[in-house]
Amino acid sequence: MRKLLIAIYVLTIFDVGCTYMGIKNGYISEINPLLTGLFKSQPEFTAFLVLLFVGCLLSLLWNYKEEARHLKLFVIGILAIKIFVTLYHATWIINIY
Repeated sequence: MRKLLIAIYVLTIFDVGCTYMGIKNGYISEINPLLTGLFKSQPEFTAFLVLLFVGCLLSLLWNYKEEARHLKLFVIGILAIKIFVTLYHATWIINIY
């Protein structure tokens, strides 16, 4: 479980970094409606908040790993989504360069 949570956080760092650089250079726009305005107005602060928020949520999941019956399946699902997002970012990076 620990390795899964670390993998999610590493992919989140990549996601946030790619999103930040893509928005800053005008290659992409944020598709998450909750973050669109924040990334436009304060991209550095938004990147920091996202990493802090995800880190706190992953810590919470780690703390409740014994109590939650199906938590590992949930975490695997999150990891699958993060892998998809990473591949999406890799695609536009390849297309730009």
